[in-house]
This record gives sequence, C-alpha cells and structure tokens, in this order.
Amino acid sequence: MIKKIISLLCSVLLTLCLFSSCKKDGSNGTAENSSGSENPASSDFSFTDNDLDASYDKISAKKIDVSETQTITKGGTYILSGNLTDKAFSVEVSKEEKVRLVLNNVSVNNSTGPALLIKSAKKVFLILEDNTENTFSDASNYILTEDGSSVDAAIFSKEKLTINGNGKLTVNGNYKHAIVSKDDVVVASGTLDITSKGVGILGKDSVKFANPDIKINAGTDAIRGDNADDANLGFVYIQNGTYNLVAKNDAIQSSSIIQIADGKINASAGSDIVYNPESEESQKGLKASSDIIIKNGSIRIDSTDDSINSEASVTISGGTINLATADDAIHADNAIEISDGTINVVKSNEGFESGKISVSGGKIDLTSTDDGINVTDAESSFSMSDGYLSIRAGGDGIDSNGAISISGGVTLISGPENNGNGSFDYSTKASVTGGILVALGSNGMMQNFSQAENQGAILYTFKSAQPASTSFALCDSENKVIVSFTPEKSYSCALVTAPEIKENNSYKIVTGITVKDTDVNGYVHNGTGSGGTVQDTIEMTSSLYGEGSMMGGAMPGGHGGGMGERRPGGERPDPNGNVPEKPQGRPDNEPGFFSGM
Repeated sequence: MIKKIISLLCSVLLTLCLFSSCKKDGSNGTAENSSGSENPASSDFSFTDNDLDASYDKISAKKIDVSETQTITKGGTYILSGNLTDKAFSVEVSKEEKVRLVLNNVSVNNSTGPALLIKSAKKVFLILEDNTENTFSDASNYILTEDGSSVDAAIFSKEKLTINGNGKLTVNGNYKHAIVSKDDVVVASGTLDITSKGVGILGKDSVKFANPDIKINAGTDAIRGDNADDANLGFVYIQNGTYNLVAKNDAIQSSSIIQIADGKINASAGSDIVYNPESEESQKGLKASSDIIIKNGSIRIDSTDDSINSEASVTISGGTINLATADDAIHADNAIEISDGTINVVKSNEGFESGKISVSGGKIDLTSTDDGINVTDAESSFSMSDGYLSIRAGGDGIDSNGAISISGGVTLISGPENNGNGSFDYSTKASVTGGILVALGSNGMMQNFSQAENQGAILYTFKSAQPASTSFALCDSENKVIVSFTPEKSYSCALVTAPEIKENNSYKIVTGITVKDTDVNGYVHNGTGSGGTVQDTIEMTSSLYGEGSMMGGAMPGGHGGGMGERRPGGERPDPNGNVPEKPQGRPDNEPGFFSGM
C-alpha cells in the first residue's frame, strides 16, 4: 500500500515536471516486458542414443598414453591414460568425423594453456571409464585464440561435446572457465567435480543434463547457456541428476529457457547475503531471459538476489522447492503460474512478484519482509483457484495493482503488523466465488472484497489488537468452527470468506479458541473447538460485511458504516516448517539464510 501511495506521488511530481519543461535522459519511462517468444517446443530437450550410451568397442579402440601422443587427427575411439603436464591434448579431425575419448585415469595439467582443446570434429564424446578418476587443469594465465575465438577454459570445444560414463571427472578452470563448448554441452552421466574462476559449464547453443552427479564451485556462474545470435538457443535443460552448485554470481543462467524435469538441485548464489539493488552483479539462483519451467524435482536455493528470475514467465507444476533470498523468491516479468508442487519460502523481501500471478494447486508456505504476493500489472490480477497458500508478510499480504480473484483453495495470511500496509490490498476489484481465505493483520489499509458470489465475506476490526499466536475462528450460530487459523503475528483486523458464510445468518468471531485436528498453521475447515473469547456476533444482512479504508479500516466491532453496509464496489483510488539443508560447498562460517536456522 505504501508503495502505491509513493507511486501516485511520483506520478504527480512527474506530471508537474513535464509541464515545467523538465528534460529527461531519453528514456520514455516505460518498462518493456520480454514477450517470452521462445517456445519450449522449439528447444531440443532430447538426447541421442550415443549421448546416453557410454559403451564402446574395446577391441577396436586405440590406446594412447597422453605423455607420448597429444593430438587426435582421425575419427574413432581412443582410450586415454597417463599424465601430461606441459601441453594441451587436442582434437583436430574432419567435421564429418566423431571422436570418442575414453578417459581411463588420465591427468592433463597444462602449465601454458588449456588442458583439452577440441578444434574440429562432428562431435566429441568424453567417456568416463568405470572406477576411474580423471583430471583436466589449465594454466592460471595464458592468451590463446582459435579461428577468432578466445580459448578460455580448461576443456574448450568448438564443437558439440558430450560427457558420459560412470567414472569421475575433475576439472579446474584456473584461468577462467572450466568447461566450454561453442555449440552444445551434454552431460549425460558420470561424477563431475568442477572448480572455476569463471563459469563452471558454459554452452553456447545449449547445456543439457540427463542424469549426472555434479558439484561446481564457480567464481561467476555455475551453469550458463548463452547465445546472443538466436533467441531459441542458449537454453538449459535438466532431466534428472544431482547438482550441488556454489556460485558467486548466478547458479544457473540462460539466455533462453530453463526447464527442469526432475533431479535434485542444491544451489548457493552470491558471495554474501548483503543485497545491494544498485549492484551490477547478478546473484540469482535460476535466471532466464525467457521462461523458467519446473515440472518436478527437489530444488533448494539460497541466493543474495532473486532465487528464481525470468524476463518472461515462471511455470511450476510439481516438485519440492525451498527458497531463501534477500530479494524476491520468485520474480517473472510477465506471469507466475503454479499448478502443483510444494514451495517453501523461508526468507524473502517479496515472495512472488510478477505482472500476473495465478495459483491453481500445490502447497505454498511463504515468508516475506515486504509483500507476500505482488502483482505489478494494473490490467492483470492475482487469482487463487485451488491449492494451499500460507503467507507471513511484513508488508502487504496480497498486493495487486490490478484485481484479486479467489475461486477456490485455501489462503491464509498473517500480517502485516504496521498500519502502513494491509493483508489484502488491491487497486481495481476483488471477487470471491469459492474457496477459503483468512487474512489477519493490521487495520490501517485492510480492504474487503468488492464482489461476492456463492458465499459471503466478513471484514472485522477488533476493539483491541490480538497478540501473536492467538488463535482465530469463525463459528456459526451453533458454535461449530467454520474455519480457524493461528497467525504468527499480532492482528487487529480479520478478513474471512468461506462457502458456509451466507446472507441472513449469524456468525461469531472467536479468539483464543482451542480447535481439534488443526494443521501446523492452526487451520481447520468445519471443525470443533472449545474455550476462547467471543469478540462479536455478526449478522449477515448482505453478502459483504464491513469495509476497509485508507483512513483506518472498519469501525471497532466491524460495523463499518453499519451492519452489512459497504462503500459501493468496495473500490478506492514448508507448510511443515522444515528447514532445508545448507548447500554443500558453503563454509559453515559464511553468511547464509539457512545457517543457524
């Protein structure tokens, strides 16, 4: 709410400035959203049979000791072993030929440049032989170009590169990056331990993972897909696998789409937790220029900047996601759509921020120091049609610069405690046609619904504030608990809607009640309770009771303008409490939201 007032004042000042012939710096002051034109259907998320099959013909394969032979000039299969310390191992074959390099306890530590340099081939496979450990390390300082491309990685490929097998590969990017392909990078299987001053794994056209076990400690981004020439390329796809990522900048960044089908991701993004919005450094968990699509998996992100950030849309249809950040937990320029999954936001400045936000399923537990839900598009809305959403907010619980629509599901809001914000805040209209919502917070900026169909809504202001952790219940005339909720914050105002609220019936506002069979939030629908204090009895003479106001909400006792009366239209200008494990790779004494929790 405070931000809306500030925005209004800024608009007035800007208008005065324009009439006074003030000059601007060439910007028209209008933010242009990305269209998200990259269609996931146009991105190749498939793997070839050879990507997934690490077998090879041991009889026809040629054995090479890298200390004796350092260059491959013909296609085929080669078994590499031995140690190389002063040169790069290179591949330079016809662009019609494929090369399979079977790594059999090979170590290349080049003191003058890259460790593995792939100059030309149709495709190169690095096969990690079972029960082997292989290492590639480049020099800490060198200058090398290859046909106009700067060679800046321990493993540098100008061609398509696939890594598979059941062995282990250690890559040390001492100069800049660890693994780079100017085409596609596919990591199908194997155990990778990567350390880099720059990016851990970088693919120009794409970076795809089938089912590897990867650990990356990166000086910039852990994983990056980056193609400035084609908006459909530079995508990152994770099919399955395990990923422990520690990055001083972004954990996973894409110039196109990020899609996660399954797997376990444990990511730390940012060197500390001191967020500076003016900083040019990006320290996000998942960052994409187009859509971010999460279908399943276990994802845990501890980030200085946004945990999940898309310049287009974020779509979540499954999985378990744990987020902690100093900024937004999930930010999308266009839309956030959640249809299933479990999302726990243990710390954030704002929980979800986007032009449009819709929840049609799943279980969401969200903690924020500012707004829990923030819809930025005045022409759009926050909609809740199914699922379970619990919000603990320091600012507005739900803040929509457009509309709010509640048609199903369960929405519980605790906070704010200050009168400069409200649990339920919108600019155009708020409608309810189904579902349950209980919002308990301050009374300074609280609003009621503007429209109610199929069920009623009650906005009630208490005569005195109720302490934090005081249970709240709405009961019917026979003392049956229609809905209960125990907020973590103190509250002086309640907004409640449920299918059982009907016109011409009476309801009791009860606090401090003991209710049977509640969940971790003290929530139950159609339960039984005992004890408590009856604060008031509400007579529903219309579908809406009580009104909110920028000047202080409803009158004490909930009689805002009279029983059942309202301002026309109501308009005015882990859920389980589990804290995820700290990411591997971050020292115990390094600041992080999950440490000490």
